[in-house]
Amino acid sequence: MKLLKSALLFTFVLTTVISCKAQSSVLSSSIDYEDYKEFCAILLDGTPVVKRWSTDEELALSTGATGVLSVATIDRMGDKFDPINPVGFKLAIKNHRTNALWMYSNELIYDLDIKEVIKECEPGDQLIFITVDKKYQLPRHELRLNFGC
Repeated sequence: MKLLKSALLFTFVLTTVISCKAQSSVLSSSIDYEDYKEFCAILLDGTPVVKRWSTDEELALSTGATGVLSVATIDRMGDKFDPINPVGFKLAIKNHRTNALWMYSNELIYDLDIKEVIKECEPGDQLIFITVDKKYQLPRHELRLNFGC
Protein backbone atom coordinates (compact mmCIF):
# COMPACT_ATOMS: atom_id res chain seq x y z
CA MET A 1 0.00 0.00 0.00
CA LYS A 2 2.85 2.42 0.87
CA LEU A 3 4.52 1.60 -2.41
CA LEU A 4 1.30 2.31 -4.33
CA LYS A 5 0.82 5.68 -2.55
CA SER A 6 4.44 6.65 -3.29
CA ALA A 7 4.06 5.68 -6.95
CA LEU A 8 0.83 7.69 -7.26
CA LEU A 9 2.42 10.73 -5.58
CA PHE A 10 5.48 10.48 -7.85
CA THR A 11 3.24 10.24 -10.94
CA PHE A 12 1.20 13.26 -9.82
CA VAL A 13 4.30 15.37 -9.17
CA LEU A 14 5.91 14.34 -12.46
CA THR A 15 2.72 15.10 -14.41
CA THR A 16 2.39 18.50 -12.72
CA VAL A 17 6.02 19.42 -13.45
CA ILE A 18 5.75 18.38 -17.11
CA SER A 19 2.47 20.26 -17.50
CA CYS A 20 3.91 23.43 -15.91
CA LYS A 21 7.03 23.29 -18.09
CA ALA A 22 4.92 22.88 -21.23
CA GLN A 23 2.65 25.76 -20.24
CA SER A 24 5.65 27.93 -19.38
CA SER A 25 7.28 27.32 -22.76
CA VAL A 26 4.04 28.19 -24.56
CA LEU A 27 3.59 31.41 -22.57
CA SER A 28 7.20 32.53 -22.96
CA SER A 29 7.55 31.75 -26.66
CA SER A 30 8.44 34.70 -28.82
CA ILE A 31 5.15 35.26 -30.59
CA ASP A 32 5.32 38.19 -32.97
CA TYR A 33 2.24 40.26 -32.11
CA GLU A 34 0.97 42.61 -34.79
CA ASP A 35 -0.92 44.89 -32.38
CA TYR A 36 0.45 47.89 -30.47
CA LYS A 37 3.71 48.22 -32.41
CA GLU A 38 3.59 51.97 -33.12
CA PHE A 39 4.43 54.08 -30.07
CA CYS A 40 2.42 57.30 -29.69
CA ALA A 41 2.35 60.31 -27.40
CA ILE A 42 0.00 63.18 -26.58
CA LEU A 43 1.24 66.48 -27.99
CA LEU A 44 0.60 70.10 -27.04
CA ASP A 45 1.41 72.40 -29.97
CA GLY A 46 3.39 69.60 -31.62
CA THR A 47 5.57 68.90 -28.56
CA PRO A 48 5.11 65.70 -26.52
CA VAL A 49 3.62 66.33 -23.08
CA VAL A 50 5.65 63.43 -21.69
CA LYS A 51 9.22 64.44 -20.84
CA ARG A 52 10.69 60.99 -20.20
CA TRP A 53 9.65 57.40 -20.72
CA SER A 54 8.03 56.21 -17.49
CA THR A 55 4.90 54.25 -16.65
CA ASP A 56 4.39 55.92 -13.28
CA GLU A 57 4.78 59.62 -14.12
CA GLU A 58 1.43 61.44 -14.20
CA LEU A 59 0.82 63.76 -17.12
CA ALA A 60 -0.75 67.06 -16.12
CA LEU A 61 -1.49 70.47 -17.55
CA SER A 62 -2.64 73.67 -15.94
CA THR A 63 -6.10 74.84 -16.90
CA GLY A 64 -4.34 77.99 -18.02
CA ALA A 65 -2.60 76.02 -20.76
CA THR A 66 -3.21 77.12 -24.31
CA GLY A 67 -2.59 75.45 -27.61
CA VAL A 68 -3.62 72.49 -29.67
CA LEU A 69 -3.78 68.93 -28.37
CA SER A 70 -3.01 66.06 -30.72
CA VAL A 71 -1.58 62.53 -30.79
CA ALA A 72 1.24 61.33 -33.05
CA THR A 73 3.53 58.37 -33.54
CA ILE A 74 6.87 59.08 -31.91
CA ASP A 75 10.49 58.30 -32.66
CA ARG A 76 11.88 57.35 -29.22
CA MET A 77 15.54 57.36 -30.17
CA GLY A 78 17.72 58.88 -27.47
CA ASP A 79 16.26 61.33 -24.96
CA LYS A 80 13.96 63.12 -27.39
CA PHE A 81 10.48 62.13 -28.54
CA ASP A 82 10.12 63.40 -32.10
CA PRO A 83 6.59 63.31 -33.59
CA ILE A 84 6.31 61.45 -36.90
CA ASN A 85 2.71 60.92 -38.06
CA PRO A 86 -0.59 62.25 -36.70
CA VAL A 87 -2.93 59.70 -35.15
CA GLY A 88 -6.70 60.08 -34.93
CA PHE A 89 -8.18 59.68 -31.46
CA LYS A 90 -11.34 60.03 -29.44
CA LEU A 91 -11.49 61.93 -26.20
CA ALA A 92 -13.29 61.04 -22.99
CA ILE A 93 -13.37 63.12 -19.83
CA LYS A 94 -13.10 61.44 -16.43
CA ASN A 95 -14.81 63.43 -13.70
CA HIS A 96 -12.63 63.61 -10.57
CA ARG A 97 -15.58 63.68 -8.13
CA THR A 98 -17.60 60.76 -9.49
CA ASN A 99 -15.02 58.80 -11.49
CA ALA A 100 -17.58 58.87 -14.34
CA LEU A 101 -16.45 58.89 -17.95
CA TRP A 102 -18.19 60.67 -20.79
CA MET A 103 -17.27 61.01 -24.46
CA TYR A 104 -16.28 64.54 -25.39
CA SER A 105 -16.90 63.78 -29.05
CA ASN A 106 -17.93 60.73 -31.05
CA GLU A 107 -15.99 62.07 -34.02
CA LEU A 108 -12.41 61.10 -34.80
CA ILE A 109 -10.16 63.98 -33.68
CA TYR A 110 -6.74 64.90 -35.05
CA ASP A 111 -6.25 68.20 -33.23
CA LEU A 112 -8.23 70.06 -30.62
CA ASP A 113 -7.99 73.49 -28.99
CA ILE A 114 -7.40 72.77 -25.31
CA LYS A 115 -9.41 75.86 -24.28
CA GLU A 116 -12.55 74.27 -25.82
CA VAL A 117 -12.03 71.13 -23.73
CA ILE A 118 -11.28 72.99 -20.50
CA LYS A 119 -14.66 74.73 -20.75
CA GLU A 120 -16.29 71.32 -20.20
CA CYS A 121 -14.12 70.27 -17.25
CA GLU A 122 -13.98 70.61 -13.47
CA PRO A 123 -10.77 71.03 -11.47
CA GLY A 124 -8.94 67.70 -11.30
CA ASP A 125 -10.71 66.06 -14.26
CA GLN A 126 -8.69 63.86 -16.58
CA LEU A 127 -8.67 63.80 -20.35
CA ILE A 128 -8.59 60.20 -21.63
CA PHE A 129 -7.15 59.82 -25.14
CA ILE A 130 -8.37 56.72 -26.99
CA THR A 131 -6.82 55.56 -30.25
CA VAL A 132 -9.15 53.77 -32.65
CA ASP A 133 -6.67 51.30 -34.09
CA LYS A 134 -4.93 48.48 -32.21
CA LYS A 135 -1.66 49.10 -34.04
CA TYR A 136 -1.03 52.13 -31.81
CA GLN A 137 0.44 51.99 -28.32
CA LEU A 138 -0.47 55.03 -26.23
CA PRO A 139 0.66 53.99 -22.74
CA ARG A 140 0.34 57.51 -21.31
CA HIS A 141 -3.27 58.18 -22.29
CA GLU A 142 -4.50 60.20 -19.28
CA LEU A 143 -3.88 63.93 -18.91
CA ARG A 144 -4.96 65.57 -15.64
CA LEU A 145 -6.15 69.18 -15.65
CA ASN A 146 -4.76 70.97 -12.61
CA PHE A 147 -6.46 74.24 -11.80
CA GLY A 148 -4.19 76.99 -10.52
CA CYS A 149 -0.89 75.28 -11.28
